Amino acid sequence: MYDPNSIRQVNEAIGNAGRTSHDGRNPTRAALKAAHLYDTFAMRGLFHRLWGMMRRRSTRLLSLAEIEKAHAIRSRNYGGARRVAITQIRGSEGRADAFDDAFYPRKDTVNHRWINIAAARYQDVTLPPVELIQVRDEFYVRDGHHRISVARALGERYVDAVVTVWEVDPAFRRAVEATPAPQGPVVAQPQPGAR
Repeated sequence: MYDPNSIRQVNEAIGNAGRTSHDGRNPTRAALKAAHLYDTFAMRGLFHRLWGMMRRRSTRLLSLAEIEKAHAIRSRNYGGARRVAITQIRGSEGRADAFDDAFYPRKDTVNHRWINIAAARYQDVTLPPVELIQVRDEFYVRDGHHRISVARALGERYVDAVVTVWEVDPAFRRAVEATPAPQGPVVAQPQPGAR
């Protein structure tokens, strides 16, 4: 599922970010800036989800497992390395509960890794590209949820990615379009003549 080499590269880059560099960059300052960025971004995420609830709009990150369950996958092909707009990344292969549709963190359990990745980015550490799965014109994250979230928090619009393209049956688009928009709580309506 995940490329162990990619995970190893991220962990090494994060580990190297904690060391004082020859050009005098301060890892403690980067960590403090990263923690502040996380707190600010997580708070914005809370407001994003509250606004979605008030508008009765789902802020859930889509799950690739639902597509696999509902549609036949005709082929899986290597799509190459490319830059992908963060707005085109709509779901996740296995972490749909940890981030929302705008890649704001939903759980505090992601904060340690998130802050470490942000600190590495503040120190100009090069991280490996994220791994995405493309289904039609939408992308799903296989590996790199935290890196995408940090990139978005830093105001970036694109991420470098290694893409796998899935070809799904033609009914996929119709099934997605036929899915009704999330509704609010169901309220029982009184029946005429009922007391």
